[in-house]
Amino acid sequence: MGTIKAICGVALALALICVAVLVSHDWDPKSGIDPLYVILALVAGSFIFPAPRMLLREVLSRMSKLSFGGVEVTLQVVDAVAAAEILPLGSEEDDDGSRELRIVGEDWRKDPRGAVALLQRKLDHRLRWIEREIYATKIPSNSKTLERLRAGGLIKPFEERIAVTLEGISSGALARSLEGRSERQEAAVRFVERADRVVNQFRLIAFDARVRRELELRGLKILDIRSQPSGRWPDFYAYDPADEHGAKRPFRVVVRMATVKDSELIDRARSRLRRNPRETPLEALAQHIVVYPQGSRATPDEDAEFPALRYEEFLARIDAYMT
Repeated sequence: MGTIKAICGVALALALICVAVLVSHDWDPKSGIDPLYVILALVAGSFIFPAPRMLLREVLSRMSKLSFGGVEVTLQVVDAVAAAEILPLGSEEDDDGSRELRIVGEDWRKDPRGAVALLQRKLDHRLRWIEREIYATKIPSNSKTLERLRAGGLIKPFEERIAVTLEGISSGALARSLEGRSERQEAAVRFVERADRVVNQFRLIAFDARVRRELELRGLKILDIRSQPSGRWPDFYAYDPADEHGAKRPFRVVVRMATVKDSELIDRARSRLRRNPRETPLEALAQHIVVYPQGSRATPDEDAEFPALRYEEFLARIDAYMT
């Protein structure tokens, strides 16, 4: 009985399509067949036969994507590439924002396959570091790490999308996209440039988001400092909104990816804070604090005015502040 009803339903759908064609089609022989009718026929046929169903799925898939040189970039990724422009240029290992490309060289187009392979290796290294630092585990799947970061709000959708696309991209197809002059060539160039910036800062992006999240979970409010130079990773203020009488001094938090033993990032941040004591009206009230990763090998000097604390020490300091 169910089979008969299904056949009747499909027959009715086909009849309706035929009526629509008879009513709306321009029967001028020169006009050809409207592709919409083909898609409608596939829709009806897909209810009965597997071949039209597979073809329909492929048609719809290709309609939702842009293709350049064999590398399929979804509309979401195109938007992501544009959105990545908002990222600061600051590097993990220095505060010099004069050089846009941090991982691949300025002449990367001479060897695009090598450039993509280098970006993929760097992304893999950073994701493994994040897994150890933030989750204290070793998951061999980068896709699972990216999923966790996105679900926890530690990376933005466009950052995740660029990373996922980079992992699956074909270096050969990308190289072919760079031949000649075309829109796909421009898309390929922009993709590599944005991927370079996102991958370079991936650890810092996730670590900064983690610090902010933990502050907010403890009841502090985050106040971003506007008009900071694009060449450095931005500081921010954190304060207790329940402190109506101003008895607690707000923090100026400086997040730095000081991971190697001889890193100069913390010293540079301290020097900059000393040089710019009146950058905002809150500076007169703020207490400064530098936070860097728990698993870092850096050993900064003690400084009462600008203390530098590993992540867990930093959280203990915040917990004491909130009691």
